[in-house]
Amino acid sequence: MKYAPYSSSRLDSATCGYLFYHTYVEPRVDRKKIRSLPQDRGSAVHEILEYMAKAYKKDINHPFFTVPAESRYTKPKPTEEMQKAIQDAVNLYPASYQQIDVLESCAATFARRRLDIIDEETGVELMLAVKREGDTFVQCDFDDKEAIMRGKIDLLFFSDDAKGATIVDHKTQMNIEEADTFQMGVYAWLTSKCHPWLEEIESSLYFAQFGVHSEPVVWDKDDLARMEGEILSRIDIVESRTNWDPCPNHNCQYCDLVAECPALTNLVEVDKEKGLVMIKDDNVAILGDTNKAVYIAQMIKVLETYVNAARKTLRDHVKEFGPISIPGTLYEHRAKTELDWKKANKIRWDLKKMLVDSGVDPVEYMGFSATFSKGLALIDNDKLRKELFEKIPKKTSTTFKGYKM
Repeated sequence: MKYAPYSSSRLDSATCGYLFYHTYVEPRVDRKKIRSLPQDRGSAVHEILEYMAKAYKKDINHPFFTVPAESRYTKPKPTEEMQKAIQDAVNLYPASYQQIDVLESCAATFARRRLDIIDEETGVELMLAVKREGDTFVQCDFDDKEAIMRGKIDLLFFSDDAKGATIVDHKTQMNIEEADTFQMGVYAWLTSKCHPWLEEIESSLYFAQFGVHSEPVVWDKDDLARMEGEILSRIDIVESRTNWDPCPNHNCQYCDLVAECPALTNLVEVDKEKGLVMIKDDNVAILGDTNKAVYIAQMIKVLETYVNAARKTLRDHVKEFGPISIPGTLYEHRAKTELDWKKANKIRWDLKKMLVDSGVDPVEYMGFSATFSKGLALIDNDKLRKELFEKIPKKTSTTFKGYKM
């Protein structure tokens, strides 16, 4: 095979021809991998949970956190060993330093809700791979040149009768999903080929930021046979592919090629003298052209991803080094003070008394909720209005954006 060994993520990346081509067909030697927070956070959490799970294999009560004796409700504190494990993970995946508190929280939650069935027989970060042998697939070394499909399984448990198994995959995402995904199907299929005596395999997702498991999904022999067909079908499509055009999809948010994606070149052009990016107007007109509308929608997907990442980077730069300007626009953080209507509700009766003492019927300006906030500005009494607004608490917030110059 031309692009083997495959994995669920490699087959998933094949959705976009441009990403797959520059990653697996003709890898760019000058390509620099951009470290994103979501990716590094996920990798760091996996490193930490792997370290903990291996310790729990030997001792399910291995102490990674301590709770001060003076209060059962006090936040647990990581031991020196745990602190080092977290630091080692951050060193491997630097972008995760931005959320080191999340890493510690995930570790503490895992320690509190660890599965009691973890023991010496539990598989931790198992690296499974299979190759074709005649008309079937057999297990092979992860780095075997003949490997066709492979994957890493976070946790693997066998049932007492050895007829069933459970695979658990750790997730750090914020959305909770079911465990019947293509990825989990691939893991179940790999497990069945490496342990052919199994009659069924159960899959479950563990969401590290919440400390909860998804409902288990059972893969029987029929399900695994269908999954094999799906895997081989996807591989055949990739192997015979000749078109490597970009196809924006949900993976754009993780792609380090998005800034140079050809999907953008038909929409914009750069004035090299002025350094300005301009829209090609003729390529924005789509009314009546459904194919072009679909194409434009794909471009928007790429642009939104790039803009979100670029805006965050620009915001951090301006915060650290000060405002920057381009013709007509100044990017800076501006503080804004405004009335805090949420806190104003706490002094609601004080405001009502001020209205009554001034001979103003509060019913006209105060409802049963915060709607009175808009009405107070309409009071036809400058002195009273000034006193009211001086009484109402203030809050200060900072906004970052491009301001017109």
